[in-house]
Amino acid sequence: MSFTPPRRPGPQSPERLQRDLLRAEQRFRALLDASRDGLTILRRGLVVHANPVVLELLGIQQPSELLGRPLLDHVEQADRGHAAERLDAALRGQPSPRLPPIAVRLLRGDFAHTWVEWSAQALDDDGHPTVLVSLREAGVNQRLQRALAESERLASLGALAAGVAHEVTNPLSYALVNLQWLEEELTGEDPTTASRRARVEEALDGVRRVGRIVDDLRTYAQAESAPAERVLLARAIEAALGLALQRIRHHVRVEWERGSPNLAALAPEGALVRVLVELLVHATRAFDKEDPERNLVLLRTGETTGQPWVEVECRAHLRATCPEPGGLLVRATRLLGAELSSRTRPEGEHLVRLVLPAAPVPVSTAADSLGPGAGTARIRVLVVDDEPLICRALSLGLSRDCDITTFTSGQAALDHLQEGPSYDVVLLDVMMEPPAGPELWTWLAENQPTWRDRVLFITGGATTQTAAALLRGTQARVLTKPIDLGSLRRLVRQVGRQSRAQALV
Repeated sequence: MSFTPPRRPGPQSPERLQRDLLRAEQRFRALLDASRDGLTILRRGLVVHANPVVLELLGIQQPSELLGRPLLDHVEQADRGHAAERLDAALRGQPSPRLPPIAVRLLRGDFAHTWVEWSAQALDDDGHPTVLVSLREAGVNQRLQRALAESERLASLGALAAGVAHEVTNPLSYALVNLQWLEEELTGEDPTTASRRARVEEALDGVRRVGRIVDDLRTYAQAESAPAERVLLARAIEAALGLALQRIRHHVRVEWERGSPNLAALAPEGALVRVLVELLVHATRAFDKEDPERNLVLLRTGETTGQPWVEVECRAHLRATCPEPGGLLVRATRLLGAELSSRTRPEGEHLVRLVLPAAPVPVSTAADSLGPGAGTARIRVLVVDDEPLICRALSLGLSRDCDITTFTSGQAALDHLQEGPSYDVVLLDVMMEPPAGPELWTWLAENQPTWRDRVLFITGGATTQTAAALLRGTQARVLTKPIDLGSLRRLVRQVGRQSRAQALV
């Protein structure tokens, strides 16, 4: 058996070499044009070839509009330096020929922009500085990343809200109580008194508005810990709008078609407020342009087959394909036991509806009976709060009907209670240096068990796990800061008279 070596190809003519090189270049460009990614070749920074995907990403109709021009001119100014560094690094081959992609925004001819993953790789082109740039549309990934970042910011806001609410409630409480007391003292119709009363009323309005903001922050912060309860949808929507409007008002205008004020759902109020905030933020992603004059988010509430719902409708400047609610929003909705659906009408409006669990109908209760012999004697009140101005304000506000004893130290209050004095009402601050409200409650439960119904807890909203468990377990009355003087007086009178009536039995 003989072996015949392969024939060595003879020398090729320069014309044939040129034709082979041209065919190889044509096949290479055909491969580029067939790619689903945007691929473009840059020589000395100028475009020498771009496939149809690149033209589509840039909103360009003809290749001649791009060829021979810098690709970086089509990159958002804020991202241009980063993209240029990636091109230079590819040409230098550092740190490696293949560099991980970066996210940049491409400018379009319609003044919009598109997020893409930008990667670059050097090519051997007879010594010319040539780079192959890959542009992969990153819209989905980018939206997911933005949704995740938004969720993290919302979670951070929740943690921040708890701390802010707790720190603000003390000064708000003594400002509110003192202003309410001063308003009551300013009697008479002379011009000077009337003018002063008007200034006090203005100050009261400002303090109450800040108090409502604090209430919204506290509700938002307690999303994870609060149990499901009967929540008025109007109250939850007001809180959500208060938290979300500063973030979305530059994108859209929000209008609310108020339905029944008594429409309620069964949910933790804080968790419901958070979902509504995220729903409002999600609604802004349905719009292609920031135009608060025309972009409209319309809020509605209603009830279908006994289940309450909240609907968000988006109008004007909508994207061609409106984004579906993200996984994080869907998960938070499911934790509420709710359902979320979205659709786009043929007329162009985009709607998202949140259907919530129905709340039980509240059972009306008769007014508390004061009992025989309750009398009109002054009520003995013990106040334990580590903020001296709170103690002073409560003493001033309750002084008409009550005899007040105050302590700013839990230990001093405990030492005093061990001496055996009697009180009709005990106001305990939940959060202060031990022994705080929980420890004092435990001592009273062991040593004065008949006083259990006399304790009113005072809280600014941020509590330890022990204090939170105590508030849930005792079912005791809770006064939430900032304290309203009228509510405080009514509750103290009610508890005080009940205590005296029980003592007479």
